[in-house]
Amino acid sequence: MESEGFTTLQVLVVEGIATDHEDKLNLLQGEAWEYCVNLIYTFAKDPALHAASNYLLYIGINRLFYSLDFFPIRPIIKRN
Repeated sequence: MESEGFTTLQVLVVEGIATDHEDKLNLLQGEAWEYCVNLIYTFAKDPALHAASNYLLYIGINRLFYSLDFFPIRPIIKRN
């Protein structure tokens, strides 16, 4: 995607360790919910697991638009 002018922010596994467990996960609250969401996200962004997934979610920014003053989602982007 970089060759097309994009800067990669994240590549995530779409169906990960939570697949087929959504009903049980949705019952969680508070710290248990936060722990599971963080665990799922940690696994989803692990490049070693990308080949095990049928689908990947690419999140990137077009460098042309990123350089403009008007970029409404800039404040919520955190780079690791």
